Amino acid sequence: MEQVGISGKWGLFSMGIPGRVGYQCSNYYRHLVESGVIEDPNYELDESGKVHYKGKTRKNKSSRAVHPDEQHSSTKKRKKIGNSSSDSESDDDYKPSYTVLRQQQTEENVLQQHYSNPLPGFIDTITLEEVVHPAISPYGHVLGKETWSRCLSQEGSRNICPFTKRTLHIRDLELITWDNIEEYRHKIVNWP
Repeated sequence: MEQVGISGKWGLFSMGIPGRVGYQCSNYYRHLVESGVIEDPNYELDESGKVHYKGKTRKNKSSRAVHPDEQHSSTKKRKKIGNSSSDSESDDDYKPSYTVLRQQQTEENVLQQHYSNPLPGFIDTITLEEVVHPAISPYGHVLGKETWSRCLSQEGSRNICPFTKRTLHIRDLELITWDNIEEYRHKIVNWP
């Protein structure tokens, strides 16, 4: 965390932790701050012992005085919408719109594909596109998982390696991951 930083982007932070997503990391971090394991000046404890982000809040952005009638009507609107009417709202309580969530999800997917691919820039020799999920055959040829699936399921050449013309089943392929890349790197025949 000290190396990467967070800046409120827990989804991006969590991509380096297998099996975890952003909100889980954020909740666990808040738990560590609450229990005193970590001291973070960006968070503060309220009366009930909950930790809240001290940064910008989403309510009362304007500096003008709010008339009591206006304040009362805005409270009613918030209750109708379903937002909390408590005075301790913070960025942690903010619910982004569908468009913002979709944009964040797209950015995270692009980053996740980049970091989950141990062979970035490796070109699939059949589709001539970058390999997304690389898989290696026992003969040492690497293609994308989807390309292998299409090649090995074609009528007339079913379960035949497109390079060696030997028998090859999908179950014989090995997905290349960051955990096993060093084991297979020297076996790759079609390395650029």
